[in-house]
Amino acid sequence: MGELLIVIGVMFAGLIGFELLARTTNIPQSLMRKIIHIGMCLLVIGFSFLFDYKIMVATGFFFVLVLLVARKVFDFHSLRDRHGESWGEIFFPLGIGLGALVASTHGIFIAAMLILALSDTIAFMVGRRYPKSRQIVPHRTIAGSGAGFIMSLVILIALHIPFGFAVLAAFVVAVAEIMSQRGLDNTTMPVVAAAALSFLL
Repeated sequence: MGELLIVIGVMFAGLIGFELLARTTNIPQSLMRKIIHIGMCLLVIGFSFLFDYKIMVATGFFFVLVLLVARKVFDFHSLRDRHGESWGEIFFPLGIGLGALVASTHGIFIAAMLILALSDTIAFMVGRRYPKSRQIVPHRTIAGSGAGFIMSLVILIALHIPFGFAVLAAFVVAVAEIMSQRGLDNTTMPVVAAAALSFLL
């Protein structure tokens, strides 16, 4: 219980810190959201080296509840820019919790978190940079999804996943990202990555 309280306390402090940064700077909200996205994933990865990574199951579900309540009673400046079209801030901790639940090893959990942190961010940024790239489905372009696939593949190869398995896992993650709307990719990408790697390896 003590370890769980430490993790929740530090991550909550990090969330408040990012909120203060968003309120005191002119960082665009879309960029701030991705900074939080990457920063919180790095915190999760760091804690997974200090404690059993399965602690992130309870941590993720706790923050799902916190952010559901916050949506109703507190205006998170750093997370509000897509409230009308996305539940991404809720699906994000859900993806962390379920990713930890599904991952069969610490290494697979780290791979899933890096994909959540980097592949999703790259897909979003490239898709926004090249909005006229052909859309596969609404809000998903060939440029953005292709960039996400390549980033996932690079991550998996860097983690010494056999090349064939890396290609297959990156592909199913890309398909999950393409099919997920309203921020659901924050859950499907890490969960599918963890499930695919756990099965393949």
